[in-house]
Amino acid sequence: MVHKDCDPRCTGKCNKKRLTPAPTAEKGCDPRCTGRCSKKNASISPFESLPPIVAIAENLPPTTAPVKNEDIGDTKPDGQIALLKPGEIKFVIMDLDGVVLDIETVYQWVIEDLASTYGIPAKDVQHIIDLQDEETAKKLCADYNLTISPQDFMTEFRNTSIKHLANTPLMPGVEKLMDFFLENNISVAVASTSNEEAFKLKTQKHTAFFRKFSHIVLGGSDPEVDARKPSPKIYQVCGSRFPSNPDPKTVLVLEDTADGVVAARGAQMNAVWFPNKYMNKENNPGALAVLDSIDAFDPKQFGLPSIKR
Repeated sequence: MVHKDCDPRCTGKCNKKRLTPAPTAEKGCDPRCTGRCSKKNASISPFESLPPIVAIAENLPPTTAPVKNEDIGDTKPDGQIALLKPGEIKFVIMDLDGVVLDIETVYQWVIEDLASTYGIPAKDVQHIIDLQDEETAKKLCADYNLTISPQDFMTEFRNTSIKHLANTPLMPGVEKLMDFFLENNISVAVASTSNEEAFKLKTQKHTAFFRKFSHIVLGGSDPEVDARKPSPKIYQVCGSRFPSNPDPKTVLVLEDTADGVVAARGAQMNAVWFPNKYMNKENNPGALAVLDSIDAFDPKQFGLPSIKR
């Protein structure tokens, strides 16, 4: 049986139903999972698996070899923050969706919009995220006695997604954190699995903010990024493009996915993990810290100056 791509919320419990183990089998899946996360799981935003017209997925080949997690920094087994030496961190790389952009809010807008339009009960609104192919569209239309055809519903799904993605907000606290880094001469870059078209769609209302970054690497369009997370390639490429091509151990990566943390560590960089509500926070993939929000980020715990609150 060939497993499908899975719902981005997936945490792994559905993997036991597959004959072919998924890369995230150890994490367990959300019971609502339809099987679509097995290819990239939490390393993509909810909209990176939309139908092709608005697909953000980078269509990169899968990682063919396991990523070695060499020990870097001083990660504590209980997930507590491990202190870095003052001045050790000189560069920061931020993931896009879930760290810089509040994609989770956009996801809620889309499913609530569709639920309201077609009279789907609020308690069932999460089911809409399973609409990734015609088969599930047919089931949804049948379950809720919709008069619209499955093909038209998928078109409406895409159009609604485009509408809301164009209004993607920044994550709370990210502007203040960015200003803090720049005030303290910390160069900051973005590394995202999005392609250029998707990036422009999601960031069109924040062009001034994104000009503050040293550079932006888009794995979905960049020819040098030839493997997806948990491969370290995107972070190796992004780190090498800082003007000084710094020692990876002086780079701090801010990530919202477990695969992203593994990728950062594989690139010999330090990482902070901001897992979303669908992820198992107890399974720290090797981050120096596991934080609930950007506001919880305390620079002093990473050898940086205090931030003014």
